[in-house]
Amino acid sequence: MSETNAPNAIKCAIEMADLVNLTVTFNLKGVEIVVERNSDIHLIIREYERALLGLIPKAIGPHPKPVLTAAERVAYVGAKAKL
Repeated sequence: MSETNAPNAIKCAIEMADLVNLTVTFNLKGVEIVVERNSDIHLIIREYERALLGLIPKAIGPHPKPVLTAAERVAYVGAKAKL
């Protein structure tokens, strides 16, 4: 689902946030992404994908909830399967 450069862009933003000890905000394919030095890259990528799929608003981060509800998981898996 996520293009090759999305994880790299998110990783770089987290590294930048760590270097300057500030929040970093950027836009990728219409999704506003906010990260901090301690943002979990895997959760940010998951939420980025969910936003691209239209399952959540197109503004994510910096600390998404770690566990999706059963309904959220079903919707996420179902939307990814349709691709």
